[in-house]
Amino acid sequence: MNHNMNANESSKAIARAITAIVKSYGQINLKVQDCAVAIVYHASVHGECNKAAPLVRALPPKLRPLLVKWFMRVSPIGVKLGDEAASDKAKFIKQDSKAYNPFDLALANAINWWEIEPKEPVEPTLEMFSHLHETLAKTLDRFATETGLAKFQPADRALVKSEAQFLKQEILARISVIFAAQAATQPGSEQMLRAVNS
Repeated sequence: MNHNMNANESSKAIARAITAIVKSYGQINLKVQDCAVAIVYHASVHGECNKAAPLVRALPPKLRPLLVKWFMRVSPIGVKLGDEAASDKAKFIKQDSKAYNPFDLALANAINWWEIEPKEPVEPTLEMFSHLHETLAKTLDRFATETGLAKFQPADRALVKSEAQFLKQEILARISVIFAAQAATQPGSEQMLRAVNS
């Protein structure tokens, strides 16, 4: 990045860099997926799975368990990483093991390795929404300022404000429904419900 930019140019350059990172990160996930599917296919046809360990090792440490679980879910491939790459092992899990799964190429193509962990549903709580109505208004004001709402024509400005107000009312209506449902079970929720509806 050029360090001789004005604030606006610098901000735009940073935004472009972030977009590129997000895009390339998504592409890397897909490339790992393609490679992992190829390893499963190769192992099912040729009976060898030794490339699974280097692929797992190539990932950041926190993501490695996801790919190991993915391999075990879609195939009988088991991967155990050692302290160093030289001690990494990939081998077939025996059929009489509880961890055994047969090769399932359709499933390998259907499940993304980074989504192998089931997501637990999150129940909304009063704490999650307690200050949302305040921060929503501030966020919408900041968005209007940062996007140059002041530069729009009066008719455009009115349209954007009405859309923002509609969005705010939709969110607050949904929060009110949640608060009303929790009013009987959580102390203080009636007061919060009144605050949101005011």
